[in-house]
Amino acid sequence: MRKLLSMKRFLLSISITIFLFFLINKATAQTAPVEYAYITNQDDGTVSVINIANNIVETVIPVGENPTEISVSPDGSRVYEANQGDGSISVINTSTNKVIATITGITANGLLVSPDGSLLYLTDTENGQVIVVSTANNTVLSNLPGGSGPTQMAISPDGRLLYVTDVLSSSVRVINTATGSVVINIAVGENPGGISMSADGSRVYVANFFSGTVSVINTANNTVISSFNVGNNPDGVTITPDGSKVYVSDYGTNTVAVINTLTNGVIFVTVGTHPLGLSVSPDGSNVFVANSASNTVSVISTISNAVISTINVGKSPNALGNFITGIRVTPASILTSPVTGNIAACAGSVSISPDIQQFTVTGSNLTGDVTATAPAGFEVSLSAGSGYGSSVILKQFGGMLSSTLVYVCSSASAAVGPLSGNVVLTSATAISQNVAVTGIVNALPTINPASSQTVLNGKATKAVNFLGTANTFSWVNDTPGIGLPVSSTGNIASFTAVNTGSSPVTATITATPINAAFAYVANESDGTISVINTVTNLVVNTLTVGPQPIGEAVNADGTRAYIVNNNAGNSSGTVSVINTANNNTIATITVGSSPDGISVSPDGSHVYVANQTSGTVSVIDAATNKVTATITVGLNPYGISAGTDGSNVYVTNSVSNTVSVINTATNTVTATIPVGTYPVGVSVSPDGSSVYVTNQKSNNVSVISTTSSTVIAAIAVGTQPVGVSISPDGTTLYVANADDNTVSVINTANNTIVTTIPVGTLPYGISVSPDGGSVYVANEGSNTVSVINVPTNSVTATVNVGTSPYAFGSFIRKGVVCDGEPIKFTITVNPLLVSPVVTIPNAFTPNNDGINDTWNIKNLDQYPNNTVDIFNRYGQKIYSSINYGIPWDGTFKGKNLPSGTYYYVIDLKNGNKTLSGYVALIR
Repeated sequence: MRKLLSMKRFLLSISITIFLFFLINKATAQTAPVEYAYITNQDDGTVSVINIANNIVETVIPVGENPTEISVSPDGSRVYEANQGDGSISVINTSTNKVIATITGITANGLLVSPDGSLLYLTDTENGQVIVVSTANNTVLSNLPGGSGPTQMAISPDGRLLYVTDVLSSSVRVINTATGSVVINIAVGENPGGISMSADGSRVYVANFFSGTVSVINTANNTVISSFNVGNNPDGVTITPDGSKVYVSDYGTNTVAVINTLTNGVIFVTVGTHPLGLSVSPDGSNVFVANSASNTVSVISTISNAVISTINVGKSPNALGNFITGIRVTPASILTSPVTGNIAACAGSVSISPDIQQFTVTGSNLTGDVTATAPAGFEVSLSAGSGYGSSVILKQFGGMLSSTLVYVCSSASAAVGPLSGNVVLTSATAISQNVAVTGIVNALPTINPASSQTVLNGKATKAVNFLGTANTFSWVNDTPGIGLPVSSTGNIASFTAVNTGSSPVTATITATPINAAFAYVANESDGTISVINTVTNLVVNTLTVGPQPIGEAVNADGTRAYIVNNNAGNSSGTVSVINTANNNTIATITVGSSPDGISVSPDGSHVYVANQTSGTVSVIDAATNKVTATITVGLNPYGISAGTDGSNVYVTNSVSNTVSVINTATNTVTATIPVGTYPVGVSVSPDGSSVYVTNQKSNNVSVISTTSSTVIAAIAVGTQPVGVSISPDGTTLYVANADDNTVSVINTANNTIVTTIPVGTLPYGISVSPDGGSVYVANEGSNTVSVINVPTNSVTATVNVGTSPYAFGSFIRKGVVCDGEPIKFTITVNPLLVSPVVTIPNAFTPNNDGINDTWNIKNLDQYPNNTVDIFNRYGQKIYSSINYGIPWDGTFKGKNLPSGTYYYVIDLKNGNKTLSGYVALIR
């Protein structure tokens, strides 16, 4: 009986265990996520549902006619697919895999569900619009301007910005979803279709079907930053959750291109025939590719980038869009803005603001703070003016890093010459980001030693000519009473020494070598360039260039000056390239008709020239001095300025009253902005946020926001404003008013005029010095350059230059002004005493009676450098002394000399003749 009971208990426990195991496994099976791929089969009107865990088609859902595009809701509960044959949208419940609703009357070429799942965006290519549908009741809410041929879409993680490819205009239209307004049109390749955004929202990848390329858009400033060749006809695009790989289907080559975003390398994976749509699994392990002509889905492993499975589906699978369900965890991310500013320093010193670079860092889903580590030769800080070091910590809160500026300077130990490196941004679980920074360290100039000299009052000094590697020598005199000014620059000419006192006066002169900046002023009527030393404000050279030089620009490191020669508006003008080290012309480049404005990219790699008559911009490769592109802009392009990050160039079109915005990556016009009447001058703020345009006939300055590409303010200035230049720190704007003969000084913080400064006649060109301390104004009517002192806002110098100085552009050599190690020397001025000053006895009696025992010379001690030599009648020197500290006592080598006549020579060392005569020694 006991054995039977024990057996029953044993069997019961086993049964309970099995039952509990079944319940646990059933619960686990119910909670484990099941992820599916929904593939639209265009030719049989179905959707194949693939279990991506085992790559088996579990069911086929009948839908409308010719299903193509598809989009899965963020929570995976709904699938929306477009039936192009009957102009409808099928709504599929993923729990039942049944069509639960049909939206009719819409022929969509692209579908996209908003990040919160509340809205469905549909592109209507034929009518050029984006239709917005509420997913709550499947009704149309509104229409957005989609351009001429909207197709596929991507949306920012916050749902604020919608990116729409436009096949007809070869652009991507960015739409503000809250206001429905177009933010910007971004030029990409030809016939763009597929589009995808990285999980962190920092990059958008666009497949250009006819160009065979993928354009990469930086969403921080909505500019194309790079382009990849990926085949013949790229169409679909998808990105791994961590953003490290981009997969692009190529319809023409039956391949999928794999772009490594860390190395920018591209490899190709062969798949089925005519691949179209593709999506990555939520865990990022596999990519599913719909092969439209082979009726299959290829599965690519993202680890090996090899096809690991091929799944048979329906006829002509398209599946353009996101077709896989599952919760996608947004990875930790670090985003950066483009770098602005230019680093420049003197050897042995750190670069200081404004000669620094900066960029913005943001982060999301972070699990730790962000560390910014500077490369060798650089330092980083969170403050522009202090706190620099090898690294800096950017604090995150709740996984978010709000927009934080990182400043970069060159270190004191940086080697002389060009600098480059990457600031590395790291955080736990986030992909590290590299931010390229550059700079220049200038060698310290030198000065050769100068000799000290002594001169008598009223006599001329020797000229002091300074030699060394510096282009300018500045000196300071601590004793101006000798007849030499307190300070000046250049050599010290001979001058008449002054000392009206009775004692010698010694002045110490400290001379410092300086490598000064230079201003290159184009003189239109005489075909020359006046080169002005900005320390001395003197013309140091006159260069002959082409006919009618008008505009000029100097690159960031100051090694090249580019001069526009208008050539009287003939069919082609030229650009003279000047080597600023020796002021020699090293190239002459033919550009468009009647060129005027000119600008150099921040990195010095390209030069942009506005050609008025031909309505174009010539793009010059600075390395080869060749025109590599010609861009058509508005009517009569006049002024031109490259943006501070180099991504855009701004051109004023004086006749069409617009500003053209050129994307430098594609050399295409991405925006045309209406401004005032007859826009001429243009200047970009150092931080790249604003563009200032002088409107000559409406007498104002348009302020353009680079974020919205719209005019946000108009500042009234003088009559016929032409030239415009902004201070290095961006706080002050200077505008030359040609008819008023004035310069308007504007506070950029509130866009108000601070003061108005009278200058010369017909001021046109204007440029702020690199250190921000001076403003140079070319006065065409008076053939002068007015130099404005910034602290006092007054003209402190007027420089005569050539005939009709126009100087339209930024014409001052950039870079910091470096001072070398100073030298010191003296100029001693002795007084000119009235004769007889020195009384020389003609006899003395060295007989030890205490009277007249030595040869005492009265007032000889007033000449401390004097020399006394005494000779006997045979010419033998028997006595010699400097300063005559101990008078002669009539001895020679310790022995008494006999009575007799002896001869002396006394040199007072005062510039006068020596004194000579005889003395009688009487014993």
